[in-house]
Amino acid sequence: ADADADADADTAAPGIEGTGYSRGDIAYNLTATDQGGNPFALYDRLGGTIAMVVGNLDVSTTSDTLSNIQEIAADHPGVTFIAFIGRDATGAQCGQSCAAAVQGTYGFSPVIWEASAAMPTFNAWAQAMNTRTYIIDSGMEIFWTKSGTANGSQVDDKLDDLD
Repeated sequence: ADADADADADTAAPGIEGTGYSRGDIAYNLTATDQGGNPFALYDRLGGTIAMVVGNLDVSTTSDTLSNIQEIAADHPGVTFIAFIGRDATGAQCGQSCAAAVQGTYGFSPVIWEASAAMPTFNAWAQAMNTRTYIIDSGMEIFWTKSGTANGSQVDDKLDDLD
């Protein structure tokens, strides 16, 4: 089966070109591996709203943000909640077991991680921050970003703006 058939159906996914990591930019097509060891591509989610936390678990801002968003996630059933984790709580690079633990703890799915030791994709999305939250609209435009801890009501309000 074509895993991204729904993304191909009536949208010009190949016509999307990422422009940056800030509000108003078109998100780049982030590719990584999910908690099940499966390939992940952001553009496969075209057409839906995405809330993505990019962060390191060895700083409290990431776990705080994941907890805060977990509390409001049920109010937004149409949103895909993604966690992109760089380092685990011990400071080691996050792998599949780390991603699976984050999924089990915070309920985000998918939880993605990067296999490359240099983590160029993670570093680009983290933008030199320990924690960075993105809300990406159905056309892959970055609607909102927050560096540091994002609180649940902030994210809830921004997602409501897109509903």
